[in-house]
Amino acid sequence: MKHKVPLLLVLFIVVLLSLIYYATSKAPVALTELKPKLIELPEFKVTGLQLYGNFAKGEYPQAWAKVSNDKHEINADCAGGFSYGVELYKKEIQTEWHYLVGCEMLSPSNLAQERGIELATRVIPANLYAVFPYHGELTMKRAGALYSYIFNEWLPNNGYRHAGYYNFERYDKRFLGAQDSGTEFELFVPIVKVSTQ
Repeated sequence: MKHKVPLLLVLFIVVLLSLIYYATSKAPVALTELKPKLIELPEFKVTGLQLYGNFAKGEYPQAWAKVSNDKHEINADCAGGFSYGVELYKKEIQTEWHYLVGCEMLSPSNLAQERGIELATRVIPANLYAVFPYHGELTMKRAGALYSYIFNEWLPNNGYRHAGYYNFERYDKRFLGAQDSGTEFELFVPIVKVSTQ
């Protein structure tokens, strides 16, 4: 005896499976699947605009707007074509901390005169860094989830601790703008191996 399946039901199942396939193939990588690179960097200096503000209140983008275009490109002679967003805080992280937007300037810049800002320089120490990729639209919710995963899960679960009270984002040509779903940048976290003694 043959079973007859209504054509409408078959079409529905095919469409449903197609939707599931396309939705899962384009979904962002789960945080637990992130595989950071471990990189040692020498000491370097970042020069730019520093503010004291709150990430959750959306104050950091204001700093970027004062020194760069919407792709975080700075009109200066920047080493490697990189720009940086450096977060500097105390041991007890409060709701506000220093954020420096700039780059490793290879020659004197007239950025201060062009933009009417005061430039600050910070030394980023030589260290071992866990480098986490960020892909997709830059939102406080997504960035906050990545930071939470790094500090609350990845570090303790992989035998490392934070090696300094700072971290930084590094941007290059892959950063297409905060609202662009194809944007990419890297988050560098200084780390040190936890002693097993």
